[in-house]
Amino acid sequence: MTLKVGSINQELDVYIAQKEDMKAILRLLKGVTTWLKKSRLKQWEFLDQDEEDPEVRQSVEDGSTFVVKEGEEIIATFTLNEMQTPWDKNIWGQSSEDAFYMHRLSVDYDHIGRGLGRPIVEWMEAYTKTQGMRRIRLDCVESNTKLNQIYRDFGYEYKGTNHDHCKYEKIL
Repeated sequence: MTLKVGSINQELDVYIAQKEDMKAILRLLKGVTTWLKKSRLKQWEFLDQDEEDPEVRQSVEDGSTFVVKEGEEIIATFTLNEMQTPWDKNIWGQSSEDAFYMHRLSVDYDHIGRGLGRPIVEWMEAYTKTQGMRRIRLDCVESNTKLNQIYRDFGYEYKGTNHDHCKYEKIL
């Protein structure tokens, strides 16, 4: 059963991802990975080799992955982890702060260029507050200068680099 948790606007609704969404989520993520590769951006290369699939599946089972739908079509996905994953601990160090760790924010290739990133991130920020969290943390590959600038433009504060990944945080 699909659980709607909110709306971004009149056309876009946000749902907690379900097992039946896995195929569409993986297709979307792998499509973005292909686009990144063609654009010569070194981001998410591991998704191209199915290395991340078990983690994606687990995040869906844990209820921490969301899908954005336009009608019945999944056009975006993201994960908000309340508990640090091993990756988060590797990048941020052990932390008990009230933060969501954002991963795999992706917009379907056919919908890139519609300006969906900012409203999706703004929805995540509002949702984070409703869940009693005070901050969102994320990381991205240091060499992806465009994505790093986008997060700065969205008001995320650069918190350093670790293992070739820039860390960003926004206190809400």
